[in-house]
Amino acid sequence: MRGEIASADAMIVYSHGKGHGHCGWGGAIKNIAMGNYTCKTRGAIHALIDTEFDWNEELCTHCYLCRDNCPAGAISFNEQDKLGINMHHCRYCMHCVRACPQETIKINQEGIRQFQTGMARVTKACLETFEQNRVLYINHVTNVTPFCDCWGFSSPSIVPDVGIFASTDIVAIEQASIDSIKTENYIQGSLPHPLVVRDDVEGHLLHKIHSKDPYLQVEETANAGLGSREYELKEIE
Repeated sequence: MRGEIASADAMIVYSHGKGHGHCGWGGAIKNIAMGNYTCKTRGAIHALIDTEFDWNEELCTHCYLCRDNCPAGAISFNEQDKLGINMHHCRYCMHCVRACPQETIKINQEGIRQFQTGMARVTKACLETFEQNRVLYINHVTNVTPFCDCWGFSSPSIVPDVGIFASTDIVAIEQASIDSIKTENYIQGSLPHPLVVRDDVEGHLLHKIHSKDPYLQVEETANAGLGSREYELKEIE
């Protein structure tokens, strides 16, 4: 953990809510887990998402739809027409799985939950250094874009601005923030290529975009005893 955080008496976690390629949603949990620790710890958390791919060569017709639908350019075929996946580039977006008409590619998705669990555990370690009610969370659910701000570029908002949330309960504020982003409010045409809202994926809008359930991190943080998923909204004008 960074020295400035470990020695602080109180903390305000000020987050811009947005989509995130690895965990669906990027808010207070992601900011603490990724922002309050060293590069070594962040690397170890990201390593938890590494998972297993299985390719059934006998079923493959080499239509290359998996390769052509990979937004990260992580899939290739060698001179022997064998599939290869560059794990450094892979975002675990599942586009290759859904693009294949023969269902030749399988991905073990357990690593996605392990990543969320890792974030929850380091978030807990950070928050345990503060006395009760010494941490305030503020989430701006405005200009909600599909990608994390760390990408260094922006894109149009995918839903209308919702507002600003504040709480001393990290689980409740994240639950409320994600709940406020609704599929029916999606702004058509706002997603940059090659992202799409997938009709074959059930659940939250960000789940349909990134194939990651944004509620997993909330569930794992609640399991760590950091708050309640139940909340009551009080509007202030």
